[in-house]
Amino acid sequence: MFFEALGSEGTIRDEEEEEEQEQEQVVPQKRLFKLSSSGSFGFGQLKFELVAEDNISKDMFENEHVFIFDIGHQVYTWIGKQASRKERRHGLQYAQDYVKSTNRSSFTPICQIVEGGEDELFEANLEGWQGW
Repeated sequence: MFFEALGSEGTIRDEEEEEEQEQEQVVPQKRLFKLSSSGSFGFGQLKFELVAEDNISKDMFENEHVFIFDIGHQVYTWIGKQASRKERRHGLQYAQDYVKSTNRSSFTPICQIVEGGEDELFEANLEGWQGW
């Protein structure tokens, strides 16, 4: 009677089907981008380039650059200790522009960290991380 009142019978999926579909949608793809300045002493143009997808390890982060690390539900701006002033100043803006360009929610967290100050969540998303 209920479905008759609505005008049609609904398809009822079982719980396993729903869980499989949720798991397929939730799998985030990790991406690592490098923000670097060309030219002498970091005064040149800023270059934003994809470095790697999915299998990202700590040795991919170079201390003379800024990196944008997308882990799916959150984005990190990682600042190398020897990154140029220009890279440091623009890193967060590039992360915000990246989030907008991927049509993500404006509430997507962006966390800025300096080399050596990585938290457990950051490191847990790196390939080969063994834990504390």
